[in-house]
Amino acid sequence: MKNNPFVRDIQKDLTRWKQDPEHGILQLEGARQIGKTTEILKFAYRNYKYVIYVNLASDMYKFQKACEQDINYFTMLDYTERAHLPGYVDNRDTILIIDEIQENMEMYNNIRTFANNLNCEIVVTGSYLGRLLAGLKKPDEDTDKKAFIPTGIDLLNMYPLSFAEFCRVFNAEDTLMSISLYGESSDRKYKKLDKLYDIYRQIGGYPAVIKEYIKTQDISACHMRIGNLLELFKAESREYFHDEVEIEIFDMVYDYTLYEMCSNHAGTAKRTIKDVTRIVEDKTKGMTSTRELRNAITWLRYSGILGTCILAENGETSFSTVKKFYFFDCGVTSYLAKRANIDASSLDGIITETFAFDELIRLYSKNTKDPKVRPYLYYGRLGNYELDFLVCSTDNKKYGIEIKTNTGDPKSLKQFLNKRLVDKGIVAKRTKGGHSEKLDTIPIYTVGCRFPYK
Repeated sequence: MKNNPFVRDIQKDLTRWKQDPEHGILQLEGARQIGKTTEILKFAYRNYKYVIYVNLASDMYKFQKACEQDINYFTMLDYTERAHLPGYVDNRDTILIIDEIQENMEMYNNIRTFANNLNCEIVVTGSYLGRLLAGLKKPDEDTDKKAFIPTGIDLLNMYPLSFAEFCRVFNAEDTLMSISLYGESSDRKYKKLDKLYDIYRQIGGYPAVIKEYIKTQDISACHMRIGNLLELFKAESREYFHDEVEIEIFDMVYDYTLYEMCSNHAGTAKRTIKDVTRIVEDKTKGMTSTRELRNAITWLRYSGILGTCILAENGETSFSTVKKFYFFDCGVTSYLAKRANIDASSLDGIITETFAFDELIRLYSKNTKDPKVRPYLYYGRLGNYELDFLVCSTDNKKYGIEIKTNTGDPKSLKQFLNKRLVDKGIVAKRTKGGHSEKLDTIPIYTVGCRFPYK
């Protein structure tokens, strides 16, 4: 706790899970290096008398071997003795944490057996859980099965630090949550949040990167840290591709897909599989199958690197297969865009739109039992006009949100308002805010945490 002092929102979610008398096994989902293991261990040592932590990636004391038998009190007792832990106590004062559960698909599929045979609390987590659901396997795995989410599983999402959590680190969260959205607070408060927003949009929310900033106050050092994280992710991801050609394709798709997303002025993924295929084939001088490319791009999505926003054609919020992609961290966007030498004006738009996506997508988290929004997060299209985001609240009110980096007229948003495709228009940009009957302007850094902008 001393080494990881950030106060994360996930702790409240974990407490709600524990206090629910009907809770099941907990599955904690999220990308590599965002602090899942740290936070679940913080929670465990605060709330339980006995903590059994198993990491299947190393599995020093052969937990997987113990589970080849019927898991029960005696096999757990045998394991704790082998792992030099206090004798297993089979009650709710004990928590069993199985980390990197993606290393054993059979164990994941049979996790419900653990709950049936044991009385302790159970948590499973891992950085690449999505690969089980996508059916991506390691070369030495001999199964073609996909995993499925067993019944009795409670799901929690975890992300990099949000802007509110980031402000909490710098003792500014109260200011963020209380500041007037419409310019009625003091200049000093807006300036304080503007400064933090400028830092956050460059370094993002990975805990190690924020620690680097606290230590050095150096954006370049933070970007080096982000680069190291991405290289670690690439190295680990290669384990799930089956031959040298697939690995080379993954490396190329990883770089060039992300670069092309950054290169698009709107900051969105308008490159199709066909476009990426051409880029990869030019570089590898060979034929590339659609399946290989889809596997690589699916991997980026399931690993928590990329998120999606769904098209609402003519404002119709029905499910669509047409999507935009965004990074789940604006620091990653900033790092890659600068590495790709994106011009300053485009860079500003890319990072701002990514920031808004990352803040809004948290409204759709599995953690919330009483959500403020209806599924899913959309972007709108009306002829040649494109609206950055369209959010439907649970009281059936549609919010059209346009992200601006300049003083230009929000033409797309006005078109949606004129056609009555949205009920309320929101312009989010660098501003103190302003209010009108149909169209409000709010500070960009409040776009997610202050919804529905009362």
